[in-house]
Amino acid sequence: MKTGKTLSGLFWNGAESFFLQLIQLGVSMVLARMLTAVDFGLIALMSVFITVADTIAQGGFRATIIMRPNLKDIDYSTAFIYNLAVAVLLYLGLFFSAPLIASFYKEPKLIKLVRVLSLVNIIHAGYFVQDALLQKQMQFKILAKRNITASFISGLVSITLAYLGFGVWSLVALTISRALVINVYLWLTRVWKISLKFSFDSFKKNFSFGSRMMLTNITGVLFNNLNNLLIGKYYSKADLGYYYQALKLKNVPINSASGIITKTASPLIAKYQDDFEELHRTYFHIMRIMAVTIVPLVVLLFVLGQDLIVFLFSSRWLDSVPIFRIIIIGGIFLPFIIINGLSPAVMGDSKFYFRYDSLLKVLLLLVTLVALRFGLYVFIASQTVFSALQMVLNSLVARKYYKVGLRAQLKVYLPYFIYSSVAGFISYLLIWFSGLVPILQITLGSLLFMVVFAVEIYLLERKTFDDLMRLIRLQLGKLHPKGAA
Repeated sequence: MKTGKTLSGLFWNGAESFFLQLIQLGVSMVLARMLTAVDFGLIALMSVFITVADTIAQGGFRATIIMRPNLKDIDYSTAFIYNLAVAVLLYLGLFFSAPLIASFYKEPKLIKLVRVLSLVNIIHAGYFVQDALLQKQMQFKILAKRNITASFISGLVSITLAYLGFGVWSLVALTISRALVINVYLWLTRVWKISLKFSFDSFKKNFSFGSRMMLTNITGVLFNNLNNLLIGKYYSKADLGYYYQALKLKNVPINSASGIITKTASPLIAKYQDDFEELHRTYFHIMRIMAVTIVPLVVLLFVLGQDLIVFLFSSRWLDSVPIFRIIIIGGIFLPFIIINGLSPAVMGDSKFYFRYDSLLKVLLLLVTLVALRFGLYVFIASQTVFSALQMVLNSLVARKYYKVGLRAQLKVYLPYFIYSSVAGFISYLLIWFSGLVPILQITLGSLLFMVVFAVEIYLLERKTFDDLMRLIRLQLGKLHPKGAA
């Protein structure tokens, strides 16, 4: 296995995740004190329409560029023209349907908000080919620098507007300015030279593969945002704002950490489609990294949930605490869901991937509609329960394509869950009896958790401990190479 690229990818994805977390948390801390839960709720309502339109505009060509080998420049230019043309058409559709969206939610403000925020899809169309190419080539260093720069600049823009009293429009500016910075950055780096050539042969060939991925992605976006739609419609905009903020706090560390691994893993596993020995070695290597990072992170966040929300967003957001603790539990299953669920696509069977994903969406819809009548907390908890079910089902799919059974996966996963639970319980006792201010409880609780967890790994998983130390030394060596001034 080419561990150099694996470690390099993990390093730069890790660096990106770390700095993005700092920036996003900093921005969120400031905005949460200037804006209301309703402001965040309005943005959450719009997100599904914007994201679905963006997914349709991409037409599955992003996945095609990343996963299909031997593509030519005409394939990239064809994808670019399609994406740009469809993005413009969909913007016009959202522009004229904005009054209907506002009427559905009984919120007149959404008319102007939708018409302005949906411009971001046209901006995305300007750089999606370059973005896909960078991921295909595993150029995670460029991606990291781009995302950090864009998040920093857009954060400053948003905070400035919020300070000047622009309210929810500061959140709109956050999204649009970030996309603009990314666009400019990628064109300046000249990842791909723009071409306006279009080939119907290329379109037919690649769209036939990508269309299934597109349909799967559309349903994925709809179901990922289904909670926003239903909470905004059947509960209140404030409830949606609390949910949105709790979900964002969960997504920053959990999705970032799992994204580090899965962005690196997908292209690597795809390389070994015909070499199961190397595929298994790579797969279990990735699974172990996920287990030793994601599981303890979820447990620690569950323990520190209330203190984190009070410290980051102020006591005004205490209603987000129970929501956060419910949804953070689902983070344990997320990376396993992703890497196993993508196995049909990674192994080239997009047809089965679409059918299986559609089945999952039907099951989720049934669970969601039943839970909706029992109140907000039961409704949110049903999503976490479904995540556990999806982990099991996706593991069975992975057995079909990766030839790896659920028992083998759990053998990697369960020890770290036990170690994390022990460390979390000890940290919780410290927090419960200390009665300190939130920042001190977060600091002491985190330190105690990490010490206990590290000791457990050292005593019971010495090989894993040594591998982690080797990885840390290797990456520190990259930051401070010998001979550097």
